[in-house]
Amino acid sequence: MSTAAWRRWCNQTLNGRIPLTISGTALKYSSAPAPTNSTPPASASVVHTTLRHSDGARGVISRFAQLSGRTFPHEGPLAEQLFFHLSAALERCHFHMGIDSSLQSEIEEKYPSLLRATRSAMIPLEAEYRIRFSREEMGLIAVIFGAWLMQETDLQEKQVVILSQSVGEQERKLKLQIRELTLLPLNIKFQSVTELQARGAPKNTVLVITPFQM
Repeated sequence: MSTAAWRRWCNQTLNGRIPLTISGTALKYSSAPAPTNSTPPASASVVHTTLRHSDGARGVISRFAQLSGRTFPHEGPLAEQLFFHLSAALERCHFHMGIDSSLQSEIEEKYPSLLRATRSAMIPLEAEYRIRFSREEMGLIAVIFGAWLMQETDLQEKQVVILSQSVGEQERKLKLQIRELTLLPLNIKFQSVTELQARGAPKNTVLVITPFQM
């Protein structure tokens, strides 16, 4: 996922316009405005009986903060957004409504640490409601956390260079290990030693790594 694509998803998430399609229907969930206290959704009665109280959302936030080592200075708005999102997600799970998230595979590939913390934070809620969220649902919840982390902390995209003459299995494993070390975006580029010596590292590079002895 490019930086622009990730930021677009984050902005849509923070505005309550998560881009997803309900499988098997023409309903675009992204077209629904973000719910507020003054304008509750039409299905508010269903939503509130599905996720019984906002403590469930706050519990997920608390567990995510413990697992990731990151806190949210403005937890209230995040809890409100997560409450309504989880309520809708629980309804989709209850009625077996799948979703089509076109960027799911890229989320799993490029943000494994963020996704792992989200999955772990969701375990007690899944146990309480005796459900199992799909990969796509879990990916969207991870995007919500990622968007808020990028807005409220210094977790911005970092440029990393891996020195290699070719891209093989060892280099791909190293790339995955690097992504496992941080929650949010890394722009990882492979570069040969010859190119590095001739042109230098790309602008804003914070780390240069080599899988072989120099």
